[in-house]
Amino acid sequence: MDKTPIQAQSIRHLHFSMPKIPHISKKYLGFGIVGIVLFIGLIWYISPFVQKFFAGLNPPIEASLIPEKEEVYVDEEFQVSMRLTSREASALELYLSYDGAIFSYATEFGEESGFSQVTKDYFLSPLIEEVVPSSGGSIKTLHLLLVSHQGQLDAVQFNLKFKALKEGVSDFITESETRVAGSSDDDTATYFELPENVMTKVTVIGTGTDPGTCACSGETVSSDTCSSGYGPVCSAVDADQSCVCQALDPTPTYTPAPDNSITPEEGTPTPTTGVPSNAATLKMLPISSNVILPKEFDVSVIVNSGTEEIMGTDTYIAYDKEFLEVKSVLKGEHFAVINHTPFEGKLYIAATVANQGEFTKGTGTVATITFLSKKIGTTKLTFICDPSKPGSSSVIKNDISATNIIDCNNMSDHTIEILEGASSPANTQIPTQPVGGARGDVELKIKVRFQGVTTQPAEAYRTLNTRVILAAGDKSYREEKVIPFEADGDGLWSGTFSAKNVALGAKYAIYIKGPKHLMKKICEATPTESVSGTYDCSAEKIDLKAGTQDMDMSKIILLVGDIPVQNGIIDSVDAVYVRNNFGSTTSSSVSRGDLNLDGIVHAQDMVLMLKALEFKYDEK
Repeated sequence: MDKTPIQAQSIRHLHFSMPKIPHISKKYLGFGIVGIVLFIGLIWYISPFVQKFFAGLNPPIEASLIPEKEEVYVDEEFQVSMRLTSREASALELYLSYDGAIFSYATEFGEESGFSQVTKDYFLSPLIEEVVPSSGGSIKTLHLLLVSHQGQLDAVQFNLKFKALKEGVSDFITESETRVAGSSDDDTATYFELPENVMTKVTVIGTGTDPGTCACSGETVSSDTCSSGYGPVCSAVDADQSCVCQALDPTPTYTPAPDNSITPEEGTPTPTTGVPSNAATLKMLPISSNVILPKEFDVSVIVNSGTEEIMGTDTYIAYDKEFLEVKSVLKGEHFAVINHTPFEGKLYIAATVANQGEFTKGTGTVATITFLSKKIGTTKLTFICDPSKPGSSSVIKNDISATNIIDCNNMSDHTIEILEGASSPANTQIPTQPVGGARGDVELKIKVRFQGVTTQPAEAYRTLNTRVILAAGDKSYREEKVIPFEADGDGLWSGTFSAKNVALGAKYAIYIKGPKHLMKKICEATPTESVSGTYDCSAEKIDLKAGTQDMDMSKIILLVGDIPVQNGIIDSVDAVYVRNNFGSTTSSSVSRGDLNLDGIVHAQDMVLMLKALEFKYDEK
């Protein structure tokens, strides 16, 4: 009861004193207002330049879209060209939107691809070429991923094929997700800044006549019921006849001259040319081998498809593991991609072309297999070939069904005679030990430089498990190991390769393959190159001595791009994986796609891969 009066009385007796505000003259007040206005105006004026400055951290590239025609007819096919100039573009991911109710892209009306190049063979075949519909509208987006194995032209142009579906007008416009990657002026990987709203407009105008009325019947027929170049006309002079579509500018028809050739009677066989459908074969060369014990020897797998276009082979070879051991499988020249899997007494080799649309034909080497003889006696290499069963050899035709056209009945075994070393004439041709016979244990301190790593990476990325092969030129010695290489502050990597009982009188080469890299064959202890990645090994020149030996191979670059799972080639699978994981820092993405070891997958990794595409394959 007493609280309210007490509070009211306390508030009534409070005294407030207002602070004194100094008097400001009108002159200074005016100066202040003018200053504020000028400051706001200055910010407004320079903001576009500030925005351009920060946007310009990525160097600009000029881009334009150019239609083959600005006006096309219904059902007419035409091209929209994209031109990139002023920068060396190595990769492009294009998102091009258009009205799918008015236009259709080539792959939508049955063609394998709508992409073609004005700058011949600058880009590889599209790694991604797909049309993505919008949700709830007629707008569609063409998604195209292109990479170049050259990346050295500052003006390129390519074409995209479309078809007009109905009358209307539509813009072709690049979406904000579109990216162009390449090298900046200082040769570092970067995105280029595209102009805003790269676009063009195309109008579809129907078939060339306005909708009209056929005078013969009074029937109203719209011109868009006829194909391009045709319009509605009367079918005859008789007024009862109906409207039909006729060429607006008819051309004379050609009547062929009479054919006086003899027509075979019914039932007469028609001769055929070329190869029958099941005509492809595999064979092994040489036909047989005489080898000493123990010794490595090579057998090549040859495919012959005649005139048939093929895209790949599966080769299954059975062998007796008591007599033979598979040491290595080297890629032949006939296919760009090869993988092999050894089993107990069986070897599987898969070989394919690298890109969509590619094929080979005729005769060529699929792979060369190096075997080691283990036991005296006679043995065989046999093709496993029975198309009715899984795990059979095959030759894959270039057709929609990937038809197996192998002829299993026309393939033969490879016979091997393994002799005791002293009794074989081959023993004098291929000595089991180099002249002099000295052997010893070696320890090689190897220093290398991996492409794209110029400083010491973060601690998590400072060790790379690397495959190293020490091989004598005369094949008297070969040792393969996976050893750790550690990075130093200059971006150089050091590892130690140890081997026992090495033939010291031979000349050697060292093969090095990093976990995301192409294999490099190195023939000198201190190799050099004038242009990065171009070092070439002509002949084995490395001399070994017992004990520790330094090998400074850091003056050449070990190229990156063959990411796990490695197959000895930088191919579209590698490029697509890197591009699809741009911006990712997850451990799974970084472990495969982070090529410069900075902890993120981005444009620099793509450009490093594109630079290495000039070389593309492991060296053997």
